[in-house]
Amino acid sequence: MDMQVEATRHLNHPSKKLFVFGDSYVDTGNTIKPISGSWRAPYGITFPRKPSGRFSDGIVLTDFLAKYLGLRSPIIHKLWYNNIVPEHDLKYGMNFAYGGTGVFDTFSS
Repeated sequence: MDMQVEATRHLNHPSKKLFVFGDSYVDTGNTIKPISGSWRAPYGITFPRKPSGRFSDGIVLTDFLAKYLGLRSPIIHKLWYNNIVPEHDLKYGMNFAYGGTGVFDTFSS
């Protein structure tokens, strides 16, 4: 079986949105404050200079990828779902990543 993917005709139409699915490597704050240690120091001390739900002391892979593509880091699903950010912010995409996500039920054991 031979498969070929051609993207050259899309080069003049750069992506404007980033939709992210994954685990703590790309989660920018979707975890819930009471149950996640990522909302306490030392997480976030480098960026954004306070705990923000990121499993890092600074930027995560989502931020690197967005910057590389010339995009803004997308809003987290939690903020949109809870009506904390206006709908026009969806123009940057959305981050659905959640720290601890996996294929096995590890939270209940």
